[in-house]
Amino acid sequence: MADEPNAQDSEKPGKEKESPGAEEVSPPAEQSLREPFPFARLFLTIAFGVVASVAFWIVAMLALLQFATVAIAGQKNDELVHFSRLMARYVQDVFDYMTLSSDSKPFPLGPFPKE
Repeated sequence: MADEPNAQDSEKPGKEKESPGAEEVSPPAEQSLREPFPFARLFLTIAFGVVASVAFWIVAMLALLQFATVAIAGQKNDELVHFSRLMARYVQDVFDYMTLSSDSKPFPLGPFPKE
């Protein structure tokens, strides 16, 4: 009779034993007041990532144009240098926003960077 289960040990399958005094404990108020996930920031980060990739290629093309100017004219174009710096600063601002290093939104939602 060692193979037969004891009447006290047999319970219905799927039903767990409840221990006496076991109640659901709710988390403290501080833990449950978590900020919601910033979906808007995620969307803006993805959008600015696309903008930054385009801006990066513009900076790369400006660099090639500057080399062509130096090759032809023998000196660099100061206006092109100024614009290239602004574009590089813009890409930096976008990367700062994307990596959560800055909360200020880059252009066009914020001001265009100044030197």
